[in-house]
Amino acid sequence: MTKFNHLVCPCCHQRLTYELAIDRGTVETLKTIASYIKKKGINAVHLTKELQGKGLTAYQIGNVSRLRFHGLIAKIKGEAGNYCLTRKGIAFLEGREIPKIAFIQKSQAGHGAKLLEYGDEMCTIRDFATGQYWEGIGYEIKEGRVLDEPTVKFREEYIEI
Repeated sequence: MTKFNHLVCPCCHQRLTYELAIDRGTVETLKTIASYIKKKGINAVHLTKELQGKGLTAYQIGNVSRLRFHGLIAKIKGEAGNYCLTRKGIAFLEGREIPKIAFIQKSQAGHGAKLLEYGDEMCTIRDFATGQYWEGIGYEIKEGRVLDEPTVKFREEYIEI
């Protein structure tokens, strides 16, 4: 485990940093998003308009920051509310290892929370048994389009982790 020195407020002694771990709920949310993207055929989804009440709860959508801080999904620039799967997210869904814990600095006046670093502990999707078998996403994303028949499998050296 990484020896992380948490930042502490000198006035109130409150921690200014926190740990954000991938958990079973995070994995279920990511799987739901990936399945929807496959059905839609485009690597873009508006979580509240397209998935709230139709696969994701408001609580799951509220916790989407876990997915973002771990780099599993990303906001689509210029498209408010739209997210896409990242290469790292696809790699995780296919069983590759990623860091389990992210260290986050709390937001400060006018600035959002920010990722500081990742812990040393690694995890794979198999570590979060959910009662459902998950083989992988079964598709490739090329230029934002979903290809049902992957032309090339992802190779380790191309995965951004």
